[in-house]
Amino acid sequence: MQIKDIARLAGVSPSTVSRVLNNSGYVSEEIRLKVQSVIDETGYRPNQIAKSLKDRSTKTIGIIIPQIASETMAKLVEAAYRCCNDRGYKILMENTQLDWGREIESLKSLYHQQVEGILLMSVGLSQEHKQVIDSLKIPVIVTGQKMDGLCCYTHDNRNAVKALVTKMIERGKKRIAILNVDIEEDDSIRVQRELGYRDALSENGIEFDPKLAAYGKFSVASGMEMMGKIWNENEVKPDGVFAVTDKIAIGAMRFLMKQKVDIPVECAVAGVGNNKLSEFIEPALSTIEYHYTELGTAATNLLIDAIEGNEKAEGIHLMKYDIIERSSTNEQYSCNG
Repeated sequence: MQIKDIARLAGVSPSTVSRVLNNSGYVSEEIRLKVQSVIDETGYRPNQIAKSLKDRSTKTIGIIIPQIASETMAKLVEAAYRCCNDRGYKILMENTQLDWGREIESLKSLYHQQVEGILLMSVGLSQEHKQVIDSLKIPVIVTGQKMDGLCCYTHDNRNAVKALVTKMIERGKKRIAILNVDIEEDDSIRVQRELGYRDALSENGIEFDPKLAAYGKFSVASGMEMMGKIWNENEVKPDGVFAVTDKIAIGAMRFLMKQKVDIPVECAVAGVGNNKLSEFIEPALSTIEYHYTELGTAATNLLIDAIEGNEKAEGIHLMKYDIIERSSTNEQYSCNG
């Protein structure tokens, strides 16, 4: 009889049984009594030798983040901290400063500091990443990117962006520019979001125009610069702009407003991320909301379950998203206030 058998009989997850046995983390009284009843009925007793080995564990996970000054990272890390606190784990953190190559060194560094598992919030994955992760022999979960053979939590960027840009096209926009990032290794943002943009154009009979594409940094200033480049280099101006992040989109809007362009009548603008400012700028920014707190919670819980031997860290997990239309793409919202 193992923990997973108790979980099956009680109709709960193995991690819930583990919390009841170790009296750690939150479990409702109703569930606790249900699990305890199954334990009593089956006569299950934890393997004390295995438990003594587990008790000598470091109870520490490592988290690798690409940057500190990021609303997205703040949500993910806060969710991870809450999970770790509930389940009795500590955190060691490393910041790669948007350098995907430094992620390799951070993986090795955290492993040598005897963490029991790693949450990698990656900028971009390579085969070297996979080789190093496979060599560590501890659970590693990647967020924000995906690669076959690794356990990844991310969003369906391609289909989400396709849906957003399609809405812009349905509202009559035909010359939609794209403002992207210049990190070629970033599959989720640089690659998948552009593919979604191109899918929307193609499925609506619009040919991709490289003159309507610009690449830069994750910042408002870069958004202004990219928008200016496209605006000044095209005699026929774009009537829409899709930016791969809200910060870049806000930069594009600032440039357009300085040019006294009517948003969204002359040029609609949309971004990704539902940044906390997106709803409050004028016009309010249409965007895609990704549920980063839920992602961080799910990824951290699975990591700890894998550390404790209750689950396997495997598979690609795509989290839900919501399209949020506001007045930067839809005149109706402006009219209705």
